[in-house]
Amino acid sequence: MLIAEDEADVVRRIFSLTMEGYTSTEITRLFNETGVKTPIEFIIEKGKTSRVPKGEQFLWGNSTICQILRNEIYIGNIVQKKYTKDFVGGKNHLNPREDWLITYNHHEPIIDKEVFDKVQEGRGIKRKPPYNPTHPLIGKAVCGCCKKNLRYRRGLNPYFSCHYRYSNAMENCVDN
Repeated sequence: MLIAEDEADVVRRIFSLTMEGYTSTEITRLFNETGVKTPIEFIIEKGKTSRVPKGEQFLWGNSTICQILRNEIYIGNIVQKKYTKDFVGGKNHLNPREDWLITYNHHEPIIDKEVFDKVQEGRGIKRKPPYNPTHPLIGKAVCGCCKKNLRYRRGLNPYFSCHYRYSNAMENCVDN
């Protein structure tokens, strides 16, 4: 595996900001405000896909930052058999860590193992997402400001809201 320095700089910055005490939401907002390229923009730049953003631009999301912070590939390890599917096209299910196939020191690391381990200590345990009943407008209702899909919120009075209002630089992006 070869290191793409421009992408590696972004990964190093994510780990550095996390070590300084920034949360994934704060990093997301910072990256969106300063125009840091998203992973998909790097892929488009290399001509490997031709996706277009749902709104005017691609935006960083908290989940992307969290995935980067958990990914062992940045310390030189390759992890395989992490997920299994019930059937072709089915949902992925996380296997227990002892069932994973990990190849240690497979390639040159981008992040020191000590930094990676320190960041993992500060990360919370992944919670199982709550069950969300389907709604006919899920995937169809979009924010009038950033043009991203609205998220459905359950409860006594269910509603749709823009999840990106916390992470983008648009002040008009508010609850709907």
